[in-house]
Amino acid sequence: MSDPIRTGPLKKREDKGEKLWKKRFGVLYEDRLDWWKTEEDFSSGKKEHGRCPLNNECATGDADAESKRSNTFFVERTRSNGKKQRFYFKAESADDRGSWITSVQQVIAGEASGGGGGGGAASSPSDAPPAEEGGGGSGGEEPAGDAPAADAPSSDPPADDAPPSGGEEEVVEDEPAD
Repeated sequence: MSDPIRTGPLKKREDKGEKLWKKRFGVLYEDRLDWWKTEEDFSSGKKEHGRCPLNNECATGDADAESKRSNTFFVERTRSNGKKQRFYFKAESADDRGSWITSVQQVIAGEASGGGGGGGAASSPSDAPPAEEGGGGSGGEEPAGDAPAADAPSSDPPADDAPPSGGEEEVVEDEPAD
């Protein structure tokens, strides 16, 4: 596995039912953005909670106006079936959001490589500090692989985002617009 380009805490908007922002730990690689429920899950080698493959057909940018929240950005990809899928993330600050956007843009352009120091980058997990609505994409969790869009027919049951039994996941409800 390649070294992470950037890691850090993020909130990810869930588009299932109420639009809640859940705490996640984001890890940007040379070809994808993965997220785990916690930094500990990442560090302990657990499977990622979600994934957005990145290539030159992807896009990213500021999403404050769309999300009605500050410090937010989106990552959009085109699925193999041609449908767009947009993920929304909230960084801890405007500077942090800008760094995430720049790093994702570099990955999309093929200009990034793992192991760079500084700016939130991490050379190893131990160094780590850190849908479009109505348009045809789902902002839900993306499992590894290329699952069908939420509005596409599927024989698979929807993924259950519930925490393992006995554990509780922290949910951050929609905050008032800034």
